[in-house]
Amino acid sequence: MYKTNLSYTVTEDGSLADIKASGNNELFNNETVSSFKRANENITWKPAEKDGKPVRYRMRIPLTMSFE
Repeated sequence: MYKTNLSYTVTEDGSLADIKASGNNELFNNETVSSFKRANENITWKPAEKDGKPVRYRMRIPLTMSFE
């Protein structure tokens, strides 16, 4: 079973920054980051807001994959 935690920051303008993955298999981590970047090409996210103004926000997605 492969596990990784994908983390990234949605910036004030809706772009992504600091995309990283950490887990028990470096190849799976690298592929997770690569796939996430490809899936989000030409995508603008809606940034988080505080007091009505856009702010940077750190996100984390745990992923698990197993093969039988």
